[in-house]
Amino acid sequence: MKQTTLIFIALAFFIISCQPQVDNRGIPKKITKSEKGNKKHDTINAFKININSKSEILIENQKIDIKQLRKKIKDYETINESKSLIIISSHKAVDYGTYVILQNAIIEEINNLRKSLAQKKFNTDIENLNKEQLNTIKLIYPIEITDGS
Repeated sequence: MKQTTLIFIALAFFIISCQPQVDNRGIPKKITKSEKGNKKHDTINAFKININSKSEILIENQKIDIKQLRKKIKDYETINESKSLIIISSHKAVDYGTYVILQNAIIEEINNLRKSLAQKKFNTDIENLNKEQLNTIKLIYPIEITDGS
């Protein structure tokens, strides 16, 4: 009986001590570094995305879904190209899944533009580009995402 109690206490201690500490300050954000280095951006022309406390995606205070977001990202990137900057502002209560879906959609859309440009400019798939050609594509369609919170 003593051995069972001792094992139970040791197990309980292990489980309690290994519980992760909960941080209620919101989503920890690690925005990718600029592909162009430390460059100051014109935030006036930036594409601004807000995620409210209900995890709804808002552009210019209008609720949109991921499909609409992709279209708006494509249009914005096509017009602004190398000068593009995307600013994401999110409420601290935002569901992490929404944030990840949003960021993935942005990156996927920029990657689609890069693939299309590789075909148009170099007549080949992006995977077949040499380093110099790939850098040219990345300069035209950079992934510039920053935190606006």
